[in-house]
Amino acid sequence: MGLAVVLQQAGFTVDAITLTQMCIQVDPTLALHHFFMGTILAGLRDHDISAAAFFFGTALRLQPDFLPAITRLCALRCMSRPAPAAGSATESAGAPLEDGERVIDADGDGVK
Repeated sequence: MGLAVVLQQAGFTVDAITLTQMCIQVDPTLALHHFFMGTILAGLRDHDISAAAFFFGTALRLQPDFLPAITRLCALRCMSRPAPAAGSATESAGAPLEDGERVIDADGDGVK
């Protein structure tokens, strides 16, 4: 996995994705592999938010207390939501996000 991080940071994104896919195949139960794949996909210019969210969600299913995955998933959801009209009743910077049965708040600590 360390090599995949180096490849991604050096701009060899396709190689990093390929190596991360291999890591997932070798050990699909390790949340870190899925988290890193989501991180790579989220960092692409023309990325598909749902693909990155899928990998962050998988990391959380494998390790529910994986705070970096919670934080990144919240950030993706915030980015994908249309901005509310200024002064609207739905405008709220700290509104919690529902994730299945758990509530994920704005700072990711799970406390409202």
